[in-house]
Amino acid sequence: YWKRTGKPIVLVIDGLNENNNILDFGRCIQEFLTECAALPFLKIIMTTREELLQERFGVLLKTTDQDKFLHLPICTYSSYFSRRIFEGYLNFFDVHIRLDTLTDTVYKVLTEDLLLLRFFCEVKKGERCVPVYNIYKYDLFQLYLKRKAQEYKNTEYLDSTELFYELIDHICQKMLNTKTYF
Repeated sequence: YWKRTGKPIVLVIDGLNENNNILDFGRCIQEFLTECAALPFLKIIMTTREELLQERFGVLLKTTDQDKFLHLPICTYSSYFSRRIFEGYLNFFDVHIRLDTLTDTVYKVLTEDLLLLRFFCEVKKGERCVPVYNIYKYDLFQLYLKRKAQEYKNTEYLDSTELFYELIDHICQKMLNTKTYF
């Protein structure tokens, strides 16, 4: 196809951070990209959230050959991209907000913090006519934790709501001890 048309084949790998074998995954991706670099007709687009990007894919970020690898943080995208992300999350979680209540400030907060947008959409999943005059992060996070506790209750991972909250407390304590608030 490439020889005939001159157009590259584009492979999209979405959600790199969703891989369960994180310790080995960064190395596997690096080896994969090295092999792909030998194929001039193949272009790779990979997406991941920014948190833990340095830790998991730091070697890729240090690549100096910008012809082969370019990192584009989400904050550099246009307002068009922010709107697509915002609407995409709302659509995926079937959240219908009251647009007359959506202030520029709230929209900016949600589009600049995608994890917060994710929490908001998971908490409001399936709701209609959701007013969004403001975002109260603490209250939203409490509702998110409550929903997650219910999801994990009686699963093979956590068999009680109490155990879920103990896990969250343990994570928070570790964050405080290591001064890692990410």
